[in-house]
Amino acid sequence: TVTGAPAAPSFSINSVSASEGGNLVFTVTRSGSTAGSYTVNYATADGTAVAGSDYTTASGTLSFAAGETSKTITVATVNDSVYEPTETMTVTLSSPSGIATLGTAIGTGTITDDDPATTLAIGTAPAVSEGGNLVYTVTRSGVTTGATSVTYATADGTATAGSDYTAKTGTLSFAAGETSKTVTVFVTG
Repeated sequence: TVTGAPAAPSFSINSVSASEGGNLVFTVTRSGSTAGSYTVNYATADGTAVAGSDYTTASGTLSFAAGETSKTITVATVNDSVYEPTETMTVTLSSPSGIATLGTAIGTGTITDDDPATTLAIGTAPAVSEGGNLVYTVTRSGVTTGATSVTYATADGTATAGSDYTAKTGTLSFAAGETSKTVTVFVTG
């Protein structure tokens, strides 16, 4: 009767995060028996992050010598100047050698953006006499490399639409690089 035999080796990967431009460093851990040498394959896959534009693909085989219990996989992220939401990708372990098994086979890499958000702000229109036009300037700041749009609508203050001014709604579209647009509201004479 053999008792106390160690469990078969098992490989697991963790989940990590990094800012864009940094490295996602995943740790693959070997548990169970540490006797003997074993290998396990790995490969990256897209989630909301896309290989080439958000991170660099990686794949290969990790070789664990007798007694080794951890190895790392480094995935470089791409630093761009486009504001993006937080994105994810995965590294999947597969095909462990010999009697080894897989524990947590998928690790998620979370990439946080380091670019400031695009901000749109509207200024106060200079005062005009009745019969003139109120001209509001909408300014775009932060990242301006991509196109963006914003909707607008007038609303009553002490002036009333129809009798004091002409109500107006619409959409302002900013092309890449554009930083200001105007909205003109006609004031009733």
